[in-house]
Amino acid sequence: MNEQQLRDYLLEFDGTIEDRNTDEKLSLFRVGENGAIFAGLEKSADPARISLRCDRLLAKNLRQKYETVLGASKFDPKTWNTVIVTGQLSDDEVRDLIRLSYNLTTEL
Repeated sequence: MNEQQLRDYLLEFDGTIEDRNTDEKLSLFRVGENGAIFAGLEKSADPARISLRCDRLLAKNLRQKYETVLGASKFDPKTWNTVIVTGQLSDDEVRDLIRLSYNLTTEL
């Protein structure tokens, strides 16, 4: 998946808005009345990089299993991962992680 495909998928979720003004290198995807962040997409990164909220145990396991999954530097690395979208995780797996992040955020 490239940056545009990720952006398009993120915007499919109900109530999602893209905030491009917070950081010149990062688009934030927000949901809900309080504008809670569920994803951060690095602008013009090649390969694409996306930061997502995650369950603590799953976040740790993904970082141990995949070299393209890192603790998110711009968010709490205990509950956020940055996925470098190189194909190590399939597109479906990336979509699943996006959906999980959205669900965790909307449950707050």
